[in-house]
Amino acid sequence: MRILDGLAHELTYELDTTKKHFANLPKDKFDFKPHEKSFSLGHLASHILEPLSWIHSILNDDVFNFNPEEYKPTVYGSSEELLAAADTIKDESLELLKNASDDILSTNWQMAIGGQVVMEMPKIAVFRNFVINHLIHHRGQLTVYMRLNDILVPKTYGPTADDQTM
Repeated sequence: MRILDGLAHELTYELDTTKKHFANLPKDKFDFKPHEKSFSLGHLASHILEPLSWIHSILNDDVFNFNPEEYKPTVYGSSEELLAAADTIKDESLELLKNASDDILSTNWQMAIGGQVVMEMPKIAVFRNFVINHLIHHRGQLTVYMRLNDILVPKTYGPTADDQTM
């Protein structure tokens, strides 16, 4: 099995698990913020999908130039919109992984802000750290928002207080 196929399996599992969380989010809670410095629930859920849009750059470019002045986050307004976006992003991401070569994973990728390189590491590490781990981290935050609002928290790697199935 190619390394990229393993990454595709991992991405599929994590995104499908995340979609179970998205499916439980009521629209009337999308503006909830546990603290004034926090993202709203809708913004946080939307942010979970954002690094998946980097997969094209990770696989095809050596440098990603981020321009904060031009950055406009996509914020979805309902669980239906999140689920549709997740499906589209998943299909596009899996196609990119299918058509790429494992050889590129050991090459370096840089993130630059305003022309200044702020991060450089092998592409496989970028994929794991800034796509997979980022998704998992923010999904964990989302479960706290869900619990604070008495929204059913589905199982992730095992049962939750709300979902005891295996």
